Amino acid sequence: MLKPELIAQIADHADIPRYLAAQVLTALTDEITEVLAAGESVILAGLGSFVVKAVPERRVRNPRSGELQTVAAHRRVVFRPAKRLKDAAQGA
Repeated sequence: MLKPELIAQIADHADIPRYLAAQVLTALTDEITEVLAAGESVILAGLGSFVVKAVPERRVRNPRSGELQTVAAHRRVVFRPAKRLKDAAQGA
């Protein structure tokens, strides 16, 4: 599902105009982005949690050249689905 399709579904489900659904979805994604950028977690009950994870510096091998390279330490966003979401994806 693409963003315009999601906006249409939200608008139909909430019985609101599409432009308002688009504003709500944009505001939600902007707020989640800001919180994650600050290094905090976002927990949405029934959906899951977005967690910022620190990844340490490590050495990797370039498969094409065989040369060892260093990947700098960085932060990664990890999504952990809630049990309800996992069960729904499994068809349970």
